[in-house]
Amino acid sequence: MPLPVPVGTRERCGQPEARPERRRYYALPVPPAPADDALDALEDALRLAHARLQRGRPLDDALKARLRALAPAHPALPLAQLADGPDRAEAYALVARALHGSCALPRLRPPHARRALLHALVGAAALAFLRFTPERVLLWTASSAAALVWSLEALRLRSPAWNARVAGLFAATAHPDERHRVNSGTWYVSGLALLAWTRRPALAAVGVAVLALADPAAGIVGRRLGRGRLPGGRSVAGSLAFVLVGFGAASGALLLFGARPLLAPALLGALAGAAAELLSGPVDDNLTIPLAAAAGAWAGLALG
Repeated sequence: MPLPVPVGTRERCGQPEARPERRRYYALPVPPAPADDALDALEDALRLAHARLQRGRPLDDALKARLRALAPAHPALPLAQLADGPDRAEAYALVARALHGSCALPRLRPPHARRALLHALVGAAALAFLRFTPERVLLWTASSAAALVWSLEALRLRSPAWNARVAGLFAATAHPDERHRVNSGTWYVSGLALLAWTRRPALAAVGVAVLALADPAAGIVGRRLGRGRLPGGRSVAGSLAFVLVGFGAASGALLLFGARPLLAPALLGALAGAAAELLSGPVDDNLTIPLAAAAGAWAGLALG
């Protein structure tokens, strides 16, 4: 069961202040900013919790005790649930989202092999549609898929029960905090639909291929070999892997659709996709990467 999120009260000058209940399920409490020393202690404990949860390890007794000790000073945060609750990943996601304006905590990520496989399978299906489907059918299918996923998002927004059901269905491949925001799959489908409406199958194929292969490759390499940090918490090794795999993926997509030349469009598509991954900020990179990669390939084709 998802952890309860207190949205009916807020603190003002240390005192709870009543406010009208909202039906917005994505809404999370925004606690008052802690003092610097308190924030440092809280952030340190949360980063330790993230490290253990990300590796699938239980929290040790000392860390649990730290979280329990911090809980009274931060009543708006589910720290007790993080220490002792049945769904610690969900509790961590709630805490990280609530503290987004005060400190940048790393996100919990699902096992990367499953998510990478899903990326690749969806990308392969999209490439097949681009290659073998008449344009009219392609546009109708892409638009219908986008309308469907956004309708499901609207339903999640209004129904906590439906949101919990969807979160459970995709728990193996979704980030825990996607229960409280538009999920990555919706942005993925939206990006593919926008590519379809370019009516340039070769450019759309570059965007699809780079997203399907380069993005998960960057994640795998970055987790295993990444040391130097870049904007957005990315690693130098992961970004280099993105460019290399993206170049190969873009080249294959251009060959599939008979586009020439190959070198400049593939290279610019890979570089633009890598830049989008680094600089997307709050915008989900499942939307920005394919659009940027397609734009880079278009620039490369224009250069001739």
